[in-house]
Amino acid sequence: MKPLLTLLVITLTVPIQTHIISLFPHPVPLDLVLIVTYYYGYFHGKSKGMAIGAYLGILTDILSGELPGSQMFLKTLAGYLAAVCGLGVLSRDLPVHFLLLVLFSFTNGLLNLFLVNLFGGSIPVGDALSVMIFPSIFWNAVVGTIFILLVRRGSLHTPVFSIDLDVD
Repeated sequence: MKPLLTLLVITLTVPIQTHIISLFPHPVPLDLVLIVTYYYGYFHGKSKGMAIGAYLGILTDILSGELPGSQMFLKTLAGYLAAVCGLGVLSRDLPVHFLLLVLFSFTNGLLNLFLVNLFGGSIPVGDALSVMIFPSIFWNAVVGTIFILLVRRGSLHTPVFSIDLDVD
């Protein structure tokens, strides 16, 4: 039963990100999928990080109407890179996570902009940086660091956020 509950909680991040946050009077450009993918990749390894990233990425593609497969690719890559950082750095310090989330958010934003422009979109880089990427970096780093703090301190029930994917 716990894996189903975990899958449900993880799946809820996508509609919250794509639909509910946009209902706020001043919606914030927050990427909950990136935060959850980073967490799973960093603390649970490549297989879980990539699986969660691919799953949430394809759900984001479907629900947001973006370029099909772009978010799946980007979030799978994020899960893999977070796992590599987790193996190489393996720090529990919050400033390290804050800086890594800044780096991941910036890279994700630039790669997303590149893919949109590569496949027919025309978003000016300056506008994308000032309106989408920089605010997203700030919110992802702050909310992601708070999320990691709460999960690591046990304020959130850890069994809800653990999933058993024995793919390694």
